[in-house]
Amino acid sequence: GDDLLYILSKDLNKESGVVGTLMTNKALELHFDQMNIEFCRSDVGDKYVLHKLLERNWLLGGETSGHIICLDAAQTGDAIIAALKLLNTLKVINFNVDEAVNKFIKFPQTLINLSISNPNKIIINDKFWSEVTHIENKLGEKGRVLIRPSGTEPLIRIMVESEKEKNSEDYSNRLADLASKL
Repeated sequence: GDDLLYILSKDLNKESGVVGTLMTNKALELHFDQMNIEFCRSDVGDKYVLHKLLERNWLLGGETSGHIICLDAAQTGDAIIAALKLLNTLKVINFNVDEAVNKFIKFPQTLINLSISNPNKIIINDKFWSEVTHIENKLGEKGRVLIRPSGTEPLIRIMVESEKEKNSEDYSNRLADLASKL
């Protein structure tokens, strides 16, 4: 989905921005910043992406999973419309997808789904958030931390992304270890 948003944004009207979700890769956000394309995040779910698109009067949004909304053509994710728009964008480079994304280097993400009987216990723990803040400060603009309780299972989702895969892995493991001891 992030690759699709990257490619489709090349044909984006300059008055429009792009909506991603909490899971959208930080590298895509930084790319949009460099290209002077407005970007915002919504909660995970295409209904939340649609809400942000309508709220901001933008045309393009999507999820990392690949659900893409092209609001100039439909008010829902439509794979056929997204595919046609993708092909239209790719035709100028002879439909070479590799060439279209060769400059888009995603940050490595490490996601740990930690089974916890009471995820809210972690969410409100000061020691845990102190460590999250410490890691966020170390990463600066070159990474991020996302902590979310699952909406359907007794899990806490710990995601860290940074320019270096080792940092993503080490920091997410550190947070998971801490959470499992609390």
